[in-house]
Amino acid sequence: LIQFSKELCAFNALAPYTHFEDYIPAIQNLFANYSSETKAKETLFLGQRYINKVVLPSESDLAADFFCFYPKFSGFKTGGHQAFSLSIEIDVLSGETQGQVILSLVYKGLENTQPVYILDFYARTPKTPSIPFEWERVLAWQKNAHVSIEKAFDSSLTEKGKLFLGRKEEN
Repeated sequence: LIQFSKELCAFNALAPYTHFEDYIPAIQNLFANYSSETKAKETLFLGQRYINKVVLPSESDLAADFFCFYPKFSGFKTGGHQAFSLSIEIDVLSGETQGQVILSLVYKGLENTQPVYILDFYARTPKTPSIPFEWERVLAWQKNAHVSIEKAFDSSLTEKGKLFLGRKEEN
């Protein structure tokens, strides 16, 4: 999903994912069409988001076995799956156009006997100052954001989580 308006220029991806580079020609084409039609000179916001629905194999599997940042508290109920939501700024984007990457993990409940989590990675710019609406600058920010999101994704998973989600090291 590509969203354009005076206030934003955002790329959102839902599964099944391919590779970010595969999306670039479509994004560029839509960007050119929008830019030609509106004559936009600036935008207030850039964003990139990946939302992952993670269905664990069974209710007995612990989320902490799959996610590196699942909290553990002593003296409270352990094991199983309870209501849970966590959002954290995991990275700060530097460069000409700055931003931040927010990682969120939310327990959504059971589907049959399988626990469901939403693992969300959201790169975004601050809304000020405005950003020139130029393809080269927008693409540079999107590429930078994507590198950070990939790093955040890999660092959020245990080895078991990487294996379960089919995350493989690329050479």
